[in-house]
Amino acid sequence: MRYILTLAISLLSFASYAQTNSKYEEAILNRDPMGLRMHMARTLVISDEIRLQGIKGDALFMFKVDTTGFIDSIRMMYTTHELIAAQALDALQRTDGRWTAARRNGKYQSAWMYVPVKIDASKNGNGLTDIAPVADSFYKAGLNTLQKGKHQGAMHLFNAAYNLNPANAQPLYDLAQTYFKTRDKDIACFYLEKISTMIRGASAELKEMAAADMAKNCK
Repeated sequence: MRYILTLAISLLSFASYAQTNSKYEEAILNRDPMGLRMHMARTLVISDEIRLQGIKGDALFMFKVDTTGFIDSIRMMYTTHELIAAQALDALQRTDGRWTAARRNGKYQSAWMYVPVKIDASKNGNGLTDIAPVADSFYKAGLNTLQKGKHQGAMHLFNAAYNLNPANAQPLYDLAQTYFKTRDKDIACFYLEKISTMIRGASAELKEMAAADMAKNCK
């Protein structure tokens, strides 16, 4: 029996915009942009109960890393099964105190992060079959939330949609536009730069739109 674990991690690389403009850098675990992905792959345990029941599903957590590298709070945003949520939460809590905080203009600041996790303990599941529809549901919810003028809620949903399905960068573009609306230009430009330099996930049209927005707003 194969047990499949698929992780979609929220840590977006800041190698492009942050290094060229030195304005905003996201929090990282163990001083490595891939640190959270590596930690979860090593630490998240599929319990015997999950295996025996052939459980598969998703969980989404939002957590806040403070300026000293500790997790200030954790919120479970969504789960399809409590056992999956419990396993993911245990692994996430073990990162406490091992973070390098986000920085803006060289100064540490607290920041919210996301961890979408998918577990498939079935015999034939590949761990990917329903990620795109779940991501699309988050994206549509983000658009609806934005129409209601709830910018913070929309940003959470757009971020989650992209991290569940990095093959589609459209939610990331809408996330950047929402940051502009909240007058947080540094983070908006950070995401636009990421889109404009993507090899996969962004269409040529979307990359051109991101580049044009940067030329106009990120000087």
